[in-house]
Parts: sequence; C-alpha cells; structure tokens
Amino acid sequence: MTVAGFLDQYFERYVVAESLRSIASIRSRVAALKDALGTLPVTALERTDTIEDFKRILVEPKNSLVRQYTALLGTEGIDIKFADEAIDSIARFAFSVNEQTEDIGARRLHTIMETLLDEYSFEGPDLEDKNVNIDAGYVHKQLAEIVKNEDLSRYIL
Repeated sequence: MTVAGFLDQYFERYVVAESLRSIASIRSRVAALKDALGTLPVTALERTDTIEDFKRILVEPKNSLVRQYTALLGTEGIDIKFADEAIDSIARFAFSVNEQTEDIGARRLHTIMETLLDEYSFEGPDLEDKNVNIDAGYVHKQLAEIVKNEDLSRYIL
C-alpha cells in the first residue's frame, strides 16, 4: 500500500466519520438552543403603540384586520362597513386596555375585533339584514363595559 492510499483510507474512515459526528452534534445543539429560545417570552419595550398606530394597523396593510373581518363575514353573505369613527373608537379601546393591563401591542386589536364582531360571527347566517354598519356607538356599546372592568378585560381582551 502506498502512502497516498493509506492517507485516503485514513481520511475516509476517521476524518469523514468524525466530521459527520461533529455535524450531527452541532445540529442537535442548535436544535436544542432553538427549542430553548422558543419558550422564552418575547417582549419589546422600546416604544408603545399610539392610537394613530393602531388606526393605521387596522386599515392600511394589504391584509388589515378590517379587510380580514369584512372578507370573513362576507362568506356568510354579510356586507359589513366600518365608519371612520368606529376605527378611531376601536383604536382607542385597544390603547386603553393595553394601558390598564399587559401591553401586548397591536395583538390587542385582534381580540378587540373578535369581541366586537362576536354577535355577527355566530349569528351571521340567521340575520335578516345582511348589511351591517359599524359606527362608534356600536363599538362603545359592545366594548365599554368589558374595558371598564379590569378583570374582564384582562381575560376577554
């Protein structure tokens, strides 16, 4: 056997095998690290969302919450329209609840919208009038009592 042949065999048997074991070990360590990091809560304390931020989040993105709920209720044949003052009221309620309880940022808007449109979500197919206009009065009627009671808003919103 030549020296080159010996080195080739040594490389194949030991170096490649050891490299594969190292790679597998590194992958398992990275996976464990990802799992550990995934369990940590993520909080951003740099800045608090303002009412204006919430209003923009509700209407500006391509898949905004207003568009999502309009499309969702549209599957039941409900034509829902949000007045500008309703958007303003929703943003104010979300901001208020974030101040009173844990500040979860814009994620609060989803729970506010869900609570606001609960009636239409569940009774939508049985409604006679399928044209719904959401205004500030309706928003206040649906959310004011929940937001006022801190215990309820902590668990419902």
